[in-house]
Amino acid sequence: MNNKNNEISNVEKVLDSNLSSSLDGIKELTNELKALSESNKNAHDIVTSILNELDVAYKKLKNIEEE
Repeated sequence: MNNKNNEISNVEKVLDSNLSSSLDGIKELTNELKALSESNKNAHDIVTSILNELDVAYKKLKNIEEE
């Protein structure tokens, strides 16, 4: 049973790492879009909103990883 728990824990760590890496990539792309959209107020506001939502998701994921 302990071996099974270790396997599950290892899989969870890999999934958390992959998700964290994906969020990092999305966050980076969104920051680039934000810089490119500065000349268009509506686009800039939308990208800023997306970035704010990603920050919330990122912080929640980091809290889960720390548990």
